[in-house]
Amino acid sequence: MVGFSVGWFGAGIRLDPVGATDEEIPTVGGFFCWLVWCGDSTGSHLVSLLEDATGPPRHTGRMTVLIRAITADEWSLWRDLRLRALADSPDAFRPTFEEESVQPDEWWEDIIGTTAAHPRGGLWLADLEARPVGMAFGRLDSDRHVLNVAAMWVAPGARGRGVGRRLLEVAMDWATESGATIAELWVTEGNEAAESLYRKAGFRSTGETDRLRPTSELTISKLSARLPGSPGART
Repeated sequence: MVGFSVGWFGAGIRLDPVGATDEEIPTVGGFFCWLVWCGDSTGSHLVSLLEDATGPPRHTGRMTVLIRAITADEWSLWRDLRLRALADSPDAFRPTFEEESVQPDEWWEDIIGTTAAHPRGGLWLADLEARPVGMAFGRLDSDRHVLNVAAMWVAPGARGRGVGRRLLEVAMDWATESGATIAELWVTEGNEAAESLYRKAGFRSTGETDRLRPTSELTISKLSARLPGSPGART
């Protein structure tokens, strides 16, 4: 996974800051590829990863990745990572950097606060050696049967270290414990690194496609997978 972008995880739907109720979660950019969180009572999950030895010089040894749920008062942290993601991987998200970079602080604060507090949705960060390097947005459908993952991204300097894989595994474990049986996501066609990751996780094409944006020539494909322990799940 050297040099691989996780921006492909979500080819986005725009955030909608208006009127989110207990049955409505604003979409945090990215088609619903839900990545949700499995962890201890603190809402975090520690993963030790052997650092990749390729690419630019890096510290050797084992690196610690902390996957944790974001809190409402960390809205500016999510905003900064989100704008980095849109700038770095524009072909992975439906919203654009130009659209979201002009949004006022109140817009971000409302969206992040509402989503972070929702019982079926959440926002997660991946911290590598205490530095935020990845993000994901997730929710369960109203029946809690389907996990949708979106808005996933890993910073270039942290790619190739299994961060995206671990985020996906954590999401699927969380959804399974919540009673979900299916995971769904969208991926930009031609992103071989993303497609390979999803195949290894058991995702297969549903045959459903769409355009990344109305004016874009890029196509996104919907994938789905049976969650562990559900009928038809891969073993």
